[in-house]
Amino acid sequence: SHDSEMTFDDIRAAALKAGFDFILMTDHCTDGVADFSKGWNGDYDGVRFVRGYEMPNGFLVWGIPDTVALDAREDPNALAERIESLGGLLVYGHCEEPRDWGLPQVCAMEVYNLHADFKDEKRLVASLKNPLWLLGTTEQFRKYPQEAFSALQDYSGDYLRRWDELCQ
Repeated sequence: SHDSEMTFDDIRAAALKAGFDFILMTDHCTDGVADFSKGWNGDYDGVRFVRGYEMPNGFLVWGIPDTVALDAREDPNALAERIESLGGLLVYGHCEEPRDWGLPQVCAMEVYNLHADFKDEKRLVASLKNPLWLLGTTEQFRKYPQEAFSALQDYSGDYLRRWDELCQ
């Protein structure tokens, strides 16, 4: 998708280097369709890929048979029922957005979202208008990538409060 320029082979190599033996992937719908016949799904040289999709209404979906294509424009309640009937896993993502928390088919939620977290990084956003600040940080990112990246991350209190409420 537009979110990653890495190839599946690169992702597999990175997973192996990190010591992972599986990875859950999500892609974006194409023309409103989540086509589960596309992309890697299964074992590839020591890494199990589980293909999934990020769909409207915050749906993250995995475990749908390869022969299925889901219409993302379908009514969310009917779509959730269909996902469940197909044996799929339905998770809420982008939990900073309004969600129907009473939907019984949702079995998990995202507790951290990098994209949502970076939306509030005023200095980073300002650097898009004045790239000199960003250029000045390039050396720090090169020398200390983990520390520099971590400095931009915030505690996801809103997500965790929602998680606690749902677990009551």
